[in-house]
Order: sequence, then C-alpha cells, then structure tokens
Amino acid sequence: LQKNRRRLQKNLRRLQKNRRRLQKNRPRLQKNRRQRQKNRRLRQKNLRRLQKKRLQFQNNRRQLQKNQPQPQKNQLQLQKNQLQLQKNQLQLQKNQLQHQLALHLPRLQPMLHLPYEHLSAQNSIPQET
Repeated sequence: LQKNRRRLQKNLRRLQKNRRRLQKNRPRLQKNRRQRQKNRRLRQKNLRRLQKKRLQFQNNRRQLQKNQPQPQKNQLQLQKNQLQLQKNQLQLQKNQLQHQLALHLPRLQPMLHLPYEHLSAQNSIPQET
C-alpha cells in the first residue's frame, strides 16, 4: 500500500510537471501553428501567381513566334506570285493576239481559201526591173 502511494504521488508529480510544461508551451505551439497556416496560404498564393506568370510567358512566346517574319514562307509566296504574274501576262498577250486576229479576220477571210502561192504573191512587194 505504501509502495502504491509513493508510486501514485510520483505519477501525480510527473503529471503536474507535464501539465505545467504544456501550459508554458501552449502559446508557442499556437503561434507555431498559426505561422504554419500562414506559410501554407502564402505558398499557395505564390504558386498560383507563378502558374499565372508561366502561362503569360508561354502565351507571349507563342505570340512572338507567330509574329516572327518567316522568310522561307515569304519567299515561297513571292515565287508563287511571280509565276501567277507571268501566267497572267501570257494570258493577256494571248487575249490581245486573239483580239487582233478577230479584228483582221474579216479582211483575211477571202484570202484564206486561196492556195498558198496566191496568198504569198499578193502580199509580196512587186520587184522593179
């Protein structure tokens, strides 16, 4: 019984000591907990800000690449345009020739059924002897 009582007292002293220590530490522990929460909130906020900046950076880079002059593409377009221009000029010449032919056709029509020699004889300059 005596032994039990001593053991109980010892336990009680230890309990009180622990309680005092806990009470003493409580403000510090609360402060630490608050600080951890604050830090967590700040980390999340920073992370969101960083992701936003990263996204902006990627968008800017994409926009810059899109706005960069593309010499090969431009060169190809230039060649294409030049070919189209030549084609158009040829078509124009063809149309002009067809137009001239249509203008002179009524005059040439009677001669078309003649044999070649007559045609060349009419068009040749008479030689003076």
